[in-house]
Amino acid sequence: MAEAQLVADGAQPDHAYLTVTREPDGRYCVVYQHGGVSRRSYTSSLEQVIRQARRAGGIPINTDDGALRQRCVDESLTLL
Repeated sequence: MAEAQLVADGAQPDHAYLTVTREPDGRYCVVYQHGGVSRRSYTSSLEQVIRQARRAGGIPINTDDGALRQRCVDESLTLL
């Protein structure tokens, strides 16, 4: 099984990353963050979240969602 890279707890990344939360209706809220800039989008697909991270150059993902965290580990994506 592949291992995701982890950034130390409390560390503030100085690069772009995605913050992903799960909405009550089951959709994922994906927020691209880089410095003071943020863009929000919604998707119902875990696959689309993974594709967004890869399209953006494999940027790290910050999430508490267990299914997404496991998928990041499986896909060798960086977790915050």
